[in-house]
Amino acid sequence: MTLLARFAFVWLLLGLTLTGAYADGLTLTASFGIGGRYRPGTWCPVTVTVHNPNGVTVSGQLQVLASPTPGRNNAGGNASLGSALFARPVSIGAGNSQQFTVYTRGIDPGHDAVTVQLLDGFKRGDGRVLARTDNEPTNGTPTIAGGVIAENDFLLVGLGGEIGAFSTFNGQQANASRLPGGSPVPISVLSTPNRYTSTTHGTIQVASPLPVNLPDKAAGYSGVDVVILRSDAPLDALTEAQSEAIKGWVASGGCLLVVCSGTDPTPLTSTFYAALLPAAVGPAGAGGKLTLTRKSLPGAMAVPGQPFSVTGPYGAGRVMMTTDPNISGTQMLQMTNGRLSSPLLTHIAVRQENYAAAYYGSGQNLLSDAVMRAPSLDAPGTEVIGLFLLVYLIVLVPVNYIVLKRLDRKEMAWVTIPLLVLLFAGGTFAVGYAAKGGSVFLNRAAIVETTAGHREAGVYTEMGLFSPHRTSYDITVSGANSLTTLPNPGYNYNYRSQNSSAEMQTNGQTKFVQSSEGTTLLDTSVNMWAMRAFDTQATTDLGGTISSSLSRTDTGAVGTVSNHTKYVLSDCVLLYGGQVQSLGSLGQGATLPVALGRYSAAGNGSLGLPNLPGETAGDEAHTDVRQRMRWALAGYVRSLGALNSNNYYGGDGPPPPPYAPTPHEALLLGWSESPVLAGPSPKVDGHSVQENDATLVVIHLPIAEK
Repeated sequence: MTLLARFAFVWLLLGLTLTGAYADGLTLTASFGIGGRYRPGTWCPVTVTVHNPNGVTVSGQLQVLASPTPGRNNAGGNASLGSALFARPVSIGAGNSQQFTVYTRGIDPGHDAVTVQLLDGFKRGDGRVLARTDNEPTNGTPTIAGGVIAENDFLLVGLGGEIGAFSTFNGQQANASRLPGGSPVPISVLSTPNRYTSTTHGTIQVASPLPVNLPDKAAGYSGVDVVILRSDAPLDALTEAQSEAIKGWVASGGCLLVVCSGTDPTPLTSTFYAALLPAAVGPAGAGGKLTLTRKSLPGAMAVPGQPFSVTGPYGAGRVMMTTDPNISGTQMLQMTNGRLSSPLLTHIAVRQENYAAAYYGSGQNLLSDAVMRAPSLDAPGTEVIGLFLLVYLIVLVPVNYIVLKRLDRKEMAWVTIPLLVLLFAGGTFAVGYAAKGGSVFLNRAAIVETTAGHREAGVYTEMGLFSPHRTSYDITVSGANSLTTLPNPGYNYNYRSQNSSAEMQTNGQTKFVQSSEGTTLLDTSVNMWAMRAFDTQATTDLGGTISSSLSRTDTGAVGTVSNHTKYVLSDCVLLYGGQVQSLGSLGQGATLPVALGRYSAAGNGSLGLPNLPGETAGDEAHTDVRQRMRWALAGYVRSLGALNSNNYYGGDGPPPPPYAPTPHEALLLGWSESPVLAGPSPKVDGHSVQENDATLVVIHLPIAEK
């Protein structure tokens, strides 16, 4: 053995010894949700603490592996969930204990088998297991902590004050279908919509996590109804990502309650609150409470029945402020109802995350259907198939026979028949390959939502990756504030349908690797000439605002709408009380006059989107992919408004959709041609691919009283 070979052998042996050494004594502890509370089916943060007692740094991939437990029903809505792996690369310093968050979606730790493990392999986690734990009970006690939130209950996350500051809310009852006074509950939580069909009373459940345990991604709050911040909340202890996550969640449709306690308004003047609060906070008045002065923002208003409270929009969500430290849980939930409709984005997430359980038998559309629109996915027509079979049979039997008979070589049929079969099979494949295409491409259908006067907007983007081959891809979506996954991990979507469970099992394990730069879907398998859907939830800055000056009159509402964003909106329509007003294109810097008739609640049973320009009776007649996607996206939004199924609401008939325009607002909808609004373009195996985008922008326009 040469000196170099001996050196290499010793170095390899030393490396193996070190690897084995640093794995000794590693321990993991994990908990689900926020403050130990989680809602099945939604994005759920898993907090993992890794203790490394060794003298060397340990690097690897931290994984949360979930798979269905036989004989159990999945309460999260994804009853056919295949095995899914959610992971992130980590490094733990020598002798340190470090905390990490891994985000999961579509799993229920109460019903699924869940394993948390640290593996060698920083990028792919394909090495040996260094440490692991699971949710199998030990002596009757779960080894992974976490308490489930029932579908009828409301989850409140509170920060600030002494221990037990929010305990008065815990366990208070609230009607799950209607609040006192008959007002519909706003769907502000991304949980199963079946909670709104229940005749039982849900309860308020409170989580009071330490600041370090709060999510650093907006989607991590998707199972939360309301986040409460007391004025003494330790916001300085939050990282920038955690602060942006709270604001991003509100902008995407969340509800934030700020309790202005004490007599010092200084904490509420921090930069965190600068654009959030609908009112300015002043020194304590005669009653000893801080004073609130409503800002002149669209939609900002005093809360009816709450003299010390103000509410206003932020993006697609709402922010409430109160100086009443004794506000009850029911009063707080009433405040979240407000006077404006609740956002579409929350309905979209509900349907995408819970369709299997919540929409059984209702035939509801999915946003993922909108991206399954391309000529490459179309099946051949019956006329084409019939003509092909006819030609095939004619050539194979009579033509083949006549030719061989004239050549007096009929015995050669045993050669010509297989050759003809191979010829037609090869021709069929060649024609199919030419028709379907040999390139990977991506369809993206996005809905962007905010309120007039706000730059911040929530974005829900559905993507479909078409593959000309049966293979696997690494799909990377950048964006520090976004999270990406398949709507139902383990499913492979074909055109508007799902493949069989047997085929699903051949797709292998789905791996979602998260980092500070974005998410990578590793080894994502797609069948030949099929499409696989995945979605991204994020926030964006419009670079300006849509402003409106709408006010009520005796005959309706009048005013103007102006576009101060960086984007042109085309084919705009205005919805109000069952009315549809076409506005045409709203360019950058453009202002359009608006004149609305009287509001009619009876007209709000559906959003009533008009046909798009050039739309015909069937979308299959279109050959343009973007036009097909627009048609499907508009139809999907229409389906959100047609909530007339007893499966959804039950009882004596459904109320109007909670997000349909109320007398106090109109909805502006328009299309954007900019791919930027749909979010960062994914990379497939490290490369950009052809994209087809359809982006619908939804703006809530508050209407002032005359």
